Amino acid sequence: MSHAIKKQMTGTGSQQQQLRRNSGLEEMDLKELIISLKLDVGGLRRELEEKINTIDGKLEKLENTMKNNEKENEEIKEKLTEALEGMKETDKKVQEIKNKNQQMEEMVKKISKEQREQRKEMDKSKKEMEEQKAIQEATGDALAMIQMQIKEKTLRFRNVPEEEKEDIWKMTETLAKWLHLQEKDIIEQTEKIFRVNSRKVKMNKWPADCIIVFTSNWMKDKILQAKSKNKLTIDGKEIIILQEVPPRLIKKRQQFQFLTKALKAKSISFRWEYPVGISFNFKGKRR
Repeated sequence: MSHAIKKQMTGTGSQQQQLRRNSGLEEMDLKELIISLKLDVGGLRRELEEKINTIDGKLEKLENTMKNNEKENEEIKEKLTEALEGMKETDKKVQEIKNKNQQMEEMVKKISKEQREQRKEMDKSKKEMEEQKAIQEATGDALAMIQMQIKEKTLRFRNVPEEEKEDIWKMTETLAKWLHLQEKDIIEQTEKIFRVNSRKVKMNKWPADCIIVFTSNWMKDKILQAKSKNKLTIDGKEIIILQEVPPRLIKKRQQFQFLTKALKAKSISFRWEYPVGISFNFKGKRR
């Protein structure tokens, strides 16, 4: 029994040694593991510290960048504020310009309206003036024709020598000799004879015109026909014989001067029409 116990005890001792051996190995492995873990942790710590340092650097840079950006943003904000203020001022000026343009447009419309109304008034006044002028022209022509009718039997003799205390009725004797008629026939056809003076005549010391009023157109027409064939002269001076035409009609005849000159140059007889106009025969036709 004691041998068995001893043996058992011996066996138990061996197991204990083995256990101690195994325990020593495990203890060594654990230490190595701890050391390894420490090394790994140290590496991780260093790596982590490096990363933290890197992150800190980046954070510092980011912070600086953010500060710079904040400064730039502040400057941009100030510029934007200035720009907005400028835009507000510009908008204000634009609005003022718009208001002025609107006022100007309204003024232009008002002026245009007034001008249209004035133009209408002017057109109306012009039309009335033209109508009035036409009436005046017609009235003037009518009066001139009345004057012409009154003086249709009258002739004006220019350049008749003037004498002191003259007997102007001696003109009947001169006309009788010129027309180859009896003096009594001339006297019977004559209503009155007189001279008319003018400022121009007095200034130039010309003889006053001699006016003869006949009782009929027959004698007047005969004298006008005779003067175209045979000139009347007194004391060697040519006497100019004129029909009494109102100044208005004489003025109207001025527009035909170019035609009368051409007709005279061609020796074509012509006749004045009343109140205005001219007629003549050309190639057998009356023009």
